[in-house]
Amino acid sequence: MSIIRLLVFICLLCFPTLLFAQNTLSGVVKDSVGRPVNGASVTIIDKDGAGITFERTDQKGVFNCTYSGGNEHRPLR
Repeated sequence: MSIIRLLVFICLLCFPTLLFAQNTLSGVVKDSVGRPVNGASVTIIDKDGAGITFERTDQKGVFNCTYSGGNEHRPLR
């Protein structure tokens, strides 16, 4: 019986972390003629304009931002 209690306890500890949403937003930053921009700052902001996460683009202009929260609209800056 104690093994079952231990398994239930472990499941209850792990379950809240599964509910914590992780969202990923990725893309490419390009200049006005379509060339990738190296080192550009990408900021995901909340509805109040506060920064949630900050990333820089790589040499190909690619960024990958991971942030916590819901699936609501997130503007980029």
